[in-house]
Amino acid sequence: MSAPVVLPDLGGFSSAVSCVESGGVLAFPTETVYGIGVDPFNDDAIQRVFDIKGRDVASALPILVSSPEQLSRVVSGVTPNGLKLMERFWPGPLTLVLPAHPELPSALTGGLPTIAVRQSSSATAAALVDHLEGPLTATSANRSGQPPCTSAHEVEDALGNDIDLILDGGPTTTLTPSTLVDVTGPAIEVLRPGPLTETAILAALY
Repeated sequence: MSAPVVLPDLGGFSSAVSCVESGGVLAFPTETVYGIGVDPFNDDAIQRVFDIKGRDVASALPILVSSPEQLSRVVSGVTPNGLKLMERFWPGPLTLVLPAHPELPSALTGGLPTIAVRQSSSATAAALVDHLEGPLTATSANRSGQPPCTSAHEVEDALGNDIDLILDGGPTTTLTPSTLVDVTGPAIEVLRPGPLTETAILAALY
């Protein structure tokens, strides 16, 4: 049976929050592609994401936040370069690799000392994280090796039998995941190209 689909209204957000808080797996739109959201502190929910995607458990899951308080729950600190890029590009399609908070589950970080975090500019994703009052995983909604989903209908077709709820915020505008930048050291490293170019990122720093 395919996962129920809800709209991003008060009832839909309430259902989404209940889904995540009960350990469920939610699909939702961001400004790039649809993501898979679970409670990043729930080991069983995290494992379900890896199982659903067929993802290597050594690969960390990225996280969405909506406030400095939420950020402090998932990172141990922010580097000067990270702070500059947050001020310039958040909310937006930029994911930053930062030092992980020591209390994060190792299943979430893939055993690494870092975690990938962003603040989405999608009104639906932002409202969802606000309603949750806590961070949320945001790996792309797809099987590993397959194109990411850009609509609720695509999520239904690809993952509907394995997830618990789909928050339908309409189609997204791009197939391109967010730009991924490691800012843990003195020099930045663009790990994945995306909507923000390396030129734009460097211009914001220097």
